[in-house]
Amino acid sequence: MRKGRQIILDRVRSRVLPDRAAPQIDWDRLVRYDDLKAQFCDSAEFVGAKVHHVDSVATIRRTLEESAEYDSGKVIASTVEGLEGNFSASQVQSPQEYQSLDWMLIRGRFGVAENGAIWVPADEVDDRVQVFITQHLVIVLEAADLEPHMHAAYQRLGRFEGYGVFVSGPSKTADIEQSLVLGAHGCRTLDIFLIGRCK
Repeated sequence: MRKGRQIILDRVRSRVLPDRAAPQIDWDRLVRYDDLKAQFCDSAEFVGAKVHHVDSVATIRRTLEESAEYDSGKVIASTVEGLEGNFSASQVQSPQEYQSLDWMLIRGRFGVAENGAIWVPADEVDDRVQVFITQHLVIVLEAADLEPHMHAAYQRLGRFEGYGVFVSGPSKTADIEQSLVLGAHGCRTLDIFLIGRCK
C-alpha cells in the first residue's frame, strides 16, 4: 500500500506545468456599492452577526455594560484599549487554558462590504485560538477601514505579514438535518462595533 502511494506521489511531483501569469483584474467591472457601510452591515447581519453603530470606544463600553449576557460573563479578555477584561493572557501556560473564555474583545484591521468578513491579524490577539474558542466575540472596526470586495481586500493583505484570518459571522453549520445552527464549532455570537464614518 505504501509503495503504491509513493508511486502516485512521485508521478505528481514529476509533472511540470508551464508557467502562466495570473489573470489581470478588470477593476472597472467589479461590483461597486454606493454605501459601503450599509452594504457591510447587511452582509454581516445576513451571516448572523449583530452590528452596532457607535462613535467611540466609550460608547462600546456602555453598550456592553447594559447587556445582561455580557454582565453574566465570568471570563472576559480584551486587547482593545479602553475596554478592560478580567482575564490576563500573561498567566496562560497553554492554549487549553482559554477554554473558559466567555467574551473576547478585539480590533479588526479592515472589513469587506461584499461578505461582511473582517480581517484579524495575529497581532490583534494574544493567542490565535482566542478568536475561535470564546463563547462570544466582539470585534471593533473603524468604518473608514472598509473595502468593497475580496479583490481589494487581498490587495490590502500585502501590507501584513504572518498569520491572520477573515472572520465572517458566528460559527455555523447547516449539516445537521439541514437546519442552520449558530455557534456549532466556534463563537456563538459575533458583535461588531462599527466606529465613525466611511472614508
